[in-house]
Amino acid sequence: MSESTNLSPADLLREKREAAAAAAASLASPAPPASVTEPTAVAAVAEDGSQLSVADDEGPADLTSSMTTADTAASSPPASASSSAAPSIVASAGASPAKQTKKKATKEKLDISSLEAFPTLGGLSTKAAGGPASVWGAPGAKSATATKKEVARAPLAARSSDVVEIFTVNIPAQSRSRSIFTEIVAKAKSIKGVTSIESSTSGLNGSTTFIIKGKSASIPEARRELIRGLTPKVTETIAVPNSVRPYIIGTGGRTLKGIQQRTTTKVQVQKKDDGEYVKPEFADEEESTDVTIEGDIDGVALAKAEILAIVNERTKNLAVRLKTISADYFPFFATKVSELEDGKDVKVKVPAAFSSGDSLSSFIVLSGDREAVEETKNKMELMAQELKSTYVQASTSVPPNRKQFVDGAKNKQEIFEKTGCLIKIGSSDVIDILGPRESIGDAISLVAEKANSFAVDSLIISKAHGKNLPHAISLSKYFEATKKLGAIEAENSVQIKLSPGVSEEVKYEISSRSEPEIKKARKSIIDLVNSIPPLRVRTWASSDPLLHRFIARSADKHAKKVREQYGVVAIIPAVTGDILLVYEGKEDDEFGPEENEVKSSLEGASAYFDGLKTAFSGVASKTLKIPAKQHKFIIGPKRSTINALTGSDSAIEILLGVSDDYPGSTEDSVIIIGPSSEIDSVASKIKEIVEEASTQEILSSFTVTFPFPQKFSSQLIGRGGSNISKYRDELGVKIDVDDSGNVSIKGIKNNVLEAQSRMLALAKRLEDEVVLRLAVPNEHHSALIGQKGKFVRRIEDRYEVRVNFPRASDSSEPRDKEPSEFMPKSKDEIVIRGPSKGAAKAREELLELYKYEAENGFTETMSVPRKALARVIGRGGEQINEIMDETKTKIDINQEGSDVENVKITGTEKGVKSAKTQIEQIVSDVESSTSETLEVPKKFHRDLIGPKGATLTDIVATATGDVKNAKNQQQGRIIRIPPASSPDTKIVVSGHKDVVAKVIAEIKRRVEDFKDRVEEVIEVEQDKHRFLIGREGAIKKSIESENGVELWVPPQGTTKEVKIVGKKEAVEKAKAKIVELTTKKTNGRKSKSATPQAEEKPVEA
Repeated sequence: MSESTNLSPADLLREKREAAAAAAASLASPAPPASVTEPTAVAAVAEDGSQLSVADDEGPADLTSSMTTADTAASSPPASASSSAAPSIVASAGASPAKQTKKKATKEKLDISSLEAFPTLGGLSTKAAGGPASVWGAPGAKSATATKKEVARAPLAARSSDVVEIFTVNIPAQSRSRSIFTEIVAKAKSIKGVTSIESSTSGLNGSTTFIIKGKSASIPEARRELIRGLTPKVTETIAVPNSVRPYIIGTGGRTLKGIQQRTTTKVQVQKKDDGEYVKPEFADEEESTDVTIEGDIDGVALAKAEILAIVNERTKNLAVRLKTISADYFPFFATKVSELEDGKDVKVKVPAAFSSGDSLSSFIVLSGDREAVEETKNKMELMAQELKSTYVQASTSVPPNRKQFVDGAKNKQEIFEKTGCLIKIGSSDVIDILGPRESIGDAISLVAEKANSFAVDSLIISKAHGKNLPHAISLSKYFEATKKLGAIEAENSVQIKLSPGVSEEVKYEISSRSEPEIKKARKSIIDLVNSIPPLRVRTWASSDPLLHRFIARSADKHAKKVREQYGVVAIIPAVTGDILLVYEGKEDDEFGPEENEVKSSLEGASAYFDGLKTAFSGVASKTLKIPAKQHKFIIGPKRSTINALTGSDSAIEILLGVSDDYPGSTEDSVIIIGPSSEIDSVASKIKEIVEEASTQEILSSFTVTFPFPQKFSSQLIGRGGSNISKYRDELGVKIDVDDSGNVSIKGIKNNVLEAQSRMLALAKRLEDEVVLRLAVPNEHHSALIGQKGKFVRRIEDRYEVRVNFPRASDSSEPRDKEPSEFMPKSKDEIVIRGPSKGAAKAREELLELYKYEAENGFTETMSVPRKALARVIGRGGEQINEIMDETKTKIDINQEGSDVENVKITGTEKGVKSAKTQIEQIVSDVESSTSETLEVPKKFHRDLIGPKGATLTDIVATATGDVKNAKNQQQGRIIRIPPASSPDTKIVVSGHKDVVAKVIAEIKRRVEDFKDRVEEVIEVEQDKHRFLIGREGAIKKSIESENGVELWVPPQGTTKEVKIVGKKEAVEKAKAKIVELTTKKTNGRKSKSATPQAEEKPVEA
């Protein structure tokens, strides 16, 4: 280095800094510098290795000596400087060349107090300013202690292995006294490894600079001693997440004590309410805890650094909700998820972008690494701002009954994918459209297209049953609760919706793309409504809200009992309202009920609920005032405590906080509802639980131990510990079962006793349990099980037993696997396990069912030609159903499309043989059947058909001699006559060749008779017409059958003319009979009789 003279103090100081920095850079392994806020340090090394002028133990000196050039010490690399978290500069000189050019000291006097030559490294302030700093959310206010330039230091290398550290502090006046200053500096110098301590005080601002020389391991301790003794106490408050609070304190306060001991500070953590703190899912919901640190500036910085390290470790992952981004933009962001997540430790969760109605109300959630989350959050908020500036909103109108065709996730998504626009549907007929300006028109067109893509029809069901509006309202509730209309929707591919907001009618709207489907669905709804007359519906008044709550708590159980016992569906509202009772009939009812049966069943169901009302009359309530913040003790972990208080079969109910049913209740209310004999006991238990929790007693220390029958240990534990786990989860207790069957339960006293009570009750039930084994041939097992286990489950529910079949024959539905000792040991064995009485009843019922199946289980399979199947089955299955009913058999036809199909008949042996004979006869008839055509003039077709086909049936009966089955046979289309609108005159006769011949002969005979018929009209006074008709038409039928004519009597109030059609002789006889019937004596005179018309003419068909 070249020699320089007449240097200013600032230039000289600058050169000395550069020399120290160069020396530090030449180290082979330089120590990393500590973190700093504003790097400021003073380092000037004199020839003798000291720095600046010396202020030994005589107190701070006003340093005014000159500076000289200095050699750079040759030494090994020093250890790093203090690890203090306070702002600092660390610079250590390393090895230097053996020879170094020395600089001549200037002769000018250097003003050490000059701010230009020795700028201050920061003052120390004790003035409070602002609140606690936030460390995981938004930045808080500045610390209440000092700025970050309060202490600055720079260790430099001296000769040999010593290092030098320089730092500047502001010392208050009371600590500047000679005695105090000397004592503290001496104490610091006495630390082993400290070579010297020098100081100087600025005359301008009063700051004191210390130069400590010594071993690298000793300098931090000396520095701490000086700072602690000479600087004032400072206080800083920081805010930390509430969930981190227990980790800062540590078990028994050990972590907090360690921080205080290492940093010589006092740390106070804000107290919180007792009880377990549940960390919220999102950071913006996290509550904060204030941590106050008091001590010297270095100690406070060290303590703060340790606390923040704990916070960073515990909150390195973050979850936040983007409340600033509108749900309108969710569809857009849903398409950007992969792009936003790519290459980052962050998950982007966008709520369902499309849903029915205007229900988008949640937030986008980001989770993952803190920095990645913050970066993604900022990026997404910028994207949302850009969308907001480029999107526009428009509106279009759609009729209310057509909005449903635009609404729905699928439709909204399609519109968004095709146009980039989002539609929002409100309560009015207006649909809002949000999206790019150039796409709004396309979106409006697409909305209109969808709105008009369906046909709509309406059906007002309140017009049925004499326009009975209350009944229609009840039916709509019944349809909704039982999903009756859902089946019609699925069957006909339609949508059925109840029109809202109309109080004077009940109207359903039916929509579909197919009008024929709408008509079919409409017909199905009408049939359904007509099938449920007011006679089958009744309401049971539940005006008392407390009574209703009492019933609704076990709504499923009550509904099941009423359905099984009375065949009545009970619809129980969840909150309040009358209970709707609808008669459906029992599952095994094959025929429609009589009116008195319906009435009796509904009265029985009403009586059932009347009984519940009587039981409720003993129910009372009691209200306790317990602070709302203590309600969590009543609830317990996973509702374990409140479950124990109410019990699995208890009638007790506990309401917490404000209840609409109890005026005057507040957030501090605890309302106990139930039998008056139990309320006080439950209230006492609640008070005891709250008192124990509020006084911070250990609630889970109560323990009971009791013996449990060892032979039932497996049932107590359950498969895979399922039963024990259930007790633990419901009651929050710890349960241990040893090899001898002894049970130990530990937890909250009330919960422990409840668990013990349940286990002892289980042991009592198991003591009465029996295992019965039945020998039943495997081929009958499926009949005993029923479809999907229907029969066996009914037996299990009725008698509270378990029925186990061999696995191969078991129900197709999954069942909990039983222990091996309760499973069948052969394919022909059935095992029943349960209470002795219930098991015996179940065994008896299964044996009866088996006996019936054995007697009726005779099976025979026969082959039937495919062409004969239609005749065997009959129209709508009428023929085969008739055979099954008559023979008490079950017939299954396996149609595989072959020429010959297999028909399986099951029943008694006699019934099977009879059914087989009938089927064989039908097959024989089909195989010997023929078809012939007969020409008959069109004018006689109508006469051959007769009223409602009566003449055709009579022709078949005459030909076959089977009057009873003639109608069914004709419905099988023996005689086929062309429609009246057809010009065809050919009549086709099909069937057995013998029958066909007789039918054709009978038709020909009747046609010949029709040719000889005449028609005569006579006048009969209208008040005498009733003498020709008789009750239910008996007289008219008698005249027609006795005389072989057809008689036409006009409707009342139209005409006097009565027509007679038949052969001439028969017409005359019938006419005479009519005159006889309509003539009678009145007051000794003959009344006016029928008057024949003069005209007689042949009949024209």
